[in-house]
Amino acid sequence: MTLFHGTRSATFTASIGLCLTPDQDAAARYARRFGTVYEVAISLDSLTVLDVEVAQSDIDNNDWPGDSDESVAALVARGADVVRYTDMDEQGYTHTTLRLLTPAAVSAVSGATALVDADEE
Repeated sequence: MTLFHGTRSATFTASIGLCLTPDQDAAARYARRFGTVYEVAISLDSLTVLDVEVAQSDIDNNDWPGDSDESVAALVARGADVVRYTDMDEQGYTHTTLRLLTPAAVSAVSGATALVDADEE
């Protein structure tokens, strides 16, 4: 499966807490003008993906699943390797996010390629 990660960091590192999205445009909004969008290869086949709803109060408080160690621990206790939810970026656009929660989920990432805009080549 191919997902995307947008960042203003110069490097990509798969780690617990990493957020991925199937929406390349959403990843680009996180990368902003001088960031990088990575195309990430991952296999979710052997992982447990937990779908959760985000409450309006959590949205208002900018509190997302897996944002804290306590949240990660609670989700992992429910059996999740990955949590999937509807996220919202700083501009208010919604998109699906898959957040890695366990070492098994991190190990499922088999590669990442930085994408380059045509006008940057």
